[in-house]
Amino acid sequence: MTLPQLKILPLGGLGEIGMNAMLVSYGRDAILIDCGVLFPDTEMLGIDIVIPDFSHFATLDIDLHGYMITHGHEDHIGALPYALSVRTAPIYASRFTCALIKQKLTEWNLKFSLQEVAPRETLDLGPFQIEFLRVTHSIPDGLALAIRTPLGTLIHTGDFKIDHVPLDGEKTDLARFSEYGEQGVLALFSDSTNSELEGTAVSETAIGTSLEAAMRDVGGRIFVAAFASHIHRIQQLCDLARKLDRYVFLNGRSMVQNIRLARELGILKAPDDLFIELAEAKELPVHKLMVLTTGSQAEPGSAIARLALADHPPLPINVGDVVIFSSRSIPGNERAISKAINGLMRQGAHVLYARASQLHTSGHAHKEEQRLMINLVKPNFFVPIHGELRHLSHHAKTARECGINEENIFVIEDGQTIIFEQTQNGIAASRGDKLEARKVFVDGKGVGDVGDIVMRDRQQLANAGIVICVLTLDLATGEIASGPDLICRGIIELEHQVPLLEEAKTTIEKALLEHTPQARKDPDLSKETIRLTLRRFFRKTLQRKPVVIPMVITV
Repeated sequence: MTLPQLKILPLGGLGEIGMNAMLVSYGRDAILIDCGVLFPDTEMLGIDIVIPDFSHFATLDIDLHGYMITHGHEDHIGALPYALSVRTAPIYASRFTCALIKQKLTEWNLKFSLQEVAPRETLDLGPFQIEFLRVTHSIPDGLALAIRTPLGTLIHTGDFKIDHVPLDGEKTDLARFSEYGEQGVLALFSDSTNSELEGTAVSETAIGTSLEAAMRDVGGRIFVAAFASHIHRIQQLCDLARKLDRYVFLNGRSMVQNIRLARELGILKAPDDLFIELAEAKELPVHKLMVLTTGSQAEPGSAIARLALADHPPLPINVGDVVIFSSRSIPGNERAISKAINGLMRQGAHVLYARASQLHTSGHAHKEEQRLMINLVKPNFFVPIHGELRHLSHHAKTARECGINEENIFVIEDGQTIIFEQTQNGIAASRGDKLEARKVFVDGKGVGDVGDIVMRDRQQLANAGIVICVLTLDLATGEIASGPDLICRGIIELEHQVPLLEEAKTTIEKALLEHTPQARKDPDLSKETIRLTLRRFFRKTLQRKPVVIPMVITV
């Protein structure tokens, strides 16, 4: 009997860092692994987040048994509200991840089914038997997935590192990965984020020593910018605050919410009297205060960005304060972080950051850890996941060095299906259809209504500015009844606009008067004349190409 095909369809996370979502289907039965967002880069003007294209997901003839969530970072859970609006199904996640998801979906006022799972717990969902395996990451309760299917076992690592002395004692379950390797694994899908980095990631334990050394002799206030989800790091900071006789003020909504959740679950252990409110923080002697703040990526409007700009933050920077960036720079944010560092230093702060001090370690495996995972699991097929194409390619090279045959390694990007099927010679794998897996922009309440053309217009507006010309035509005579009036933004400073715009108005009038009165009665002809005239004018006078919008009113 021929068995149905086992298909893998990545909707996101292969070709970029973030937006992780992978559909696994066997016949009509399916599960979705992770459902995350991508944060916009500097070219995505006005965009809040980017989500996978769920249009294929909505139309596929499948029975979705559930969302399998590996951990609670936004690039793994952030798109759940959008996916659930397309296909409802139970969500399976670990304890802390469930708390984060519940908080998010409750804010969206969505109905949902959320089931907590534990490491080494097994679920039977249709033809899939799924075991959840503990992995260490930069957030509590990270999980990998071992998915038994009729064609063989798939291992999906989620985001992982191999830290032999993690702060919470919860190590990556190498023994269970090894057991699966001995039983036989069809395919390994493994985190590629740090595939370019040799060796192993530094243990979280070592970071605590560096942080204490940086804080011990500080006479002013200490500001620490960290990821609000990095509860292990926050535990270190709380412990240090107590050790150094400082109180902690939490700055940022997500910092307050995540710490509250972690304390309620017993994951973060800190006494109530360690934390103080803003009024107390303002009155406290400077050598007694530590501020844990969001904005480690210097996002516009974030706490750190406002501090750097002296933009009326609740606790402005004083000379002698120390600001510590206990985080890595997400690709694309380096410029904003550098600008924030300079702004903080300009106000008299001493700024420490990861490039200059060992104040952060990654939650992702380096090459040596990736090699260990491959050698433990011993997969027949290997698919690098979670990374840009360069990360996936480097990880594939590591897999080849570990002895996996070239033809059994699949470096793919979003939308490229992989098909596993039974043949006379065993289970074969091949590339299937390549579906369009576009990125969907979310701008406010708009989802997908901002496309490439709109983004191109925004970039042009940002790069060259805009000119609006308003003119009234008398249809009876073809004469100009009023105007032209010009409004320009993003082209030239206000004090230099008047003479330039007066010259532009004269140029428009001359161009229109070259047409006969009868021709001027055509509003469309007048609009095109204005548009071309202004484009030539600004190209000649300023060597710039602003967006020109002519508005012709007829009376």
